[in-house]
Amino acid sequence: MIVFAGPLNHGLRVQRLNGEGVAAWQSGSVLISATAIPVNGFAAAGDGAGGVLVSWKEFNAYSGGVESTFVHVQRIDTTGALLWGEHGSVVSASARGNGASMIMTGDGYNGALVVWWGNENEHDFIRGQHVTGSGVPAWGQNGKTIVLDTGYVTPTHIIPDGSGGGVFAWRKIIAGGINSYDFYLQHVDSSGVATWAAEGLHPDTVTTQIKLLDALVPDGNEGAIAVYSYRRAPSAGVFVQHIGSNGVSLWDPLHFPVFAYGVSWYELNAVEDRAHGAIVVRSGLDSAGETHYYSGRVRPDGTMDWVTLVSDIGTAQTTFSALPTADGGVAIAWEEDLSDTNADIFIQYLDHAGAKRWPDHGLPVTTAPNLREGPHLALTGSNDAIITWEVDQRWGIDSNAAYAQRILFSTVAGVAPSSAPEEFRLAQNFPNPFNPSTDIRYDLPHGTHVRLTVFDLLGRKVATLVDAHEEAGPKSVRFDAGSVPSGIYFYRLEAGTFTGNKKMLLLR
Repeated sequence: MIVFAGPLNHGLRVQRLNGEGVAAWQSGSVLISATAIPVNGFAAAGDGAGGVLVSWKEFNAYSGGVESTFVHVQRIDTTGALLWGEHGSVVSASARGNGASMIMTGDGYNGALVVWWGNENEHDFIRGQHVTGSGVPAWGQNGKTIVLDTGYVTPTHIIPDGSGGGVFAWRKIIAGGINSYDFYLQHVDSSGVATWAAEGLHPDTVTTQIKLLDALVPDGNEGAIAVYSYRRAPSAGVFVQHIGSNGVSLWDPLHFPVFAYGVSWYELNAVEDRAHGAIVVRSGLDSAGETHYYSGRVRPDGTMDWVTLVSDIGTAQTTFSALPTADGGVAIAWEEDLSDTNADIFIQYLDHAGAKRWPDHGLPVTTAPNLREGPHLALTGSNDAIITWEVDQRWGIDSNAAYAQRILFSTVAGVAPSSAPEEFRLAQNFPNPFNPSTDIRYDLPHGTHVRLTVFDLLGRKVATLVDAHEEAGPKSVRFDAGSVPSGIYFYRLEAGTFTGNKKMLLLR
């Protein structure tokens, strides 16, 4: 989907591109809002049924020095039909005091979770609303007040909890001025009741640091994994914490290796790994002035699985987008600044074991003249994604344009795959623990006879997954446990002179 505002931010339109990149709706696009009232601050998310959710704000007027803004949400199905009326669902009947910050995401049930900021009677507020799949606001006419504070607060993240509620995050200015801040979390259940501490949960109690919440990832059990950073030297760095559904911090804060290197970082983000852990991506500037991308996976138990250097080209690499893939890995697209007027877009694909599946420095998505900015990735199927970006053609009025490209993870849109692995490698199965099936990956630097076997704790053979000659390259085999009982199992790879063993856990 592509969502865009009309001239002078009046009106809002949306368009759907099919698998060939052709506009699928009407001769132009679908008009979501035809109002003459200024529209801004829109957001979009999938509805879980092939359609799209779009939220936006309509500025009405100032009344007594207070801004009045209505927040709307609309659902559009796969045919381009508006499902929630001509003007969408209004998430709050009161427009008074609603301000600029607004975030929206899908609830996992065809509906939406929305959070917005405002100020009224010298108090900052953050309110949330759950709009059901039928377009009905579920948390009252004006939504749920998540925080009310005399200080400055602003919403930063929202994630669904899988049960119709969500975890909300906000930033608060603390003692020390506008550049001193901390973050708080709150869980609101499906009925609109806050279940954690009344003033919000404060996962990290260190008071001598400026803390910024960079990413919030669902844990699959109504909790969240928070990725945050200390911004004050000499202990600046990246940390990860798991907050359970009861609001209790489950880990000692995990300090990422490598991620603390350097004097500064441009961006930090994280995505879920489809096994209730998280994959973190960081773009940083080292002490030599060179930019690097690192990615690392945190297991569900709070330990590090792997850390991979994604790109070390050294040119200025700033804006990036990360997307979890169907195999538990991650796709990362970034903007690489070549000069003040030229920037290209690159992409890399790491599998669940952190191995690069494409050329070492990534694949160029576009290298045409002018600035390519703001890459964004969206998963459209089990084996492909859509990447969008903006082109700044400087310096004429209305000279910017939006582009999109489809990326096939297996064939990379006709680009030849990377060269054969340099050595034999047996990766940890994924997911692990598993039930009832799991994937086992391994690398072959050259063709040879391969035997991949599963054994139980007593050394008895449970299954032979491979017993044949295979050519060089990365391989993947699915092990289906069938009626095998729960327990610890081992798998062994024998390839030429190489032998590797790994342990896995079946939990039924």
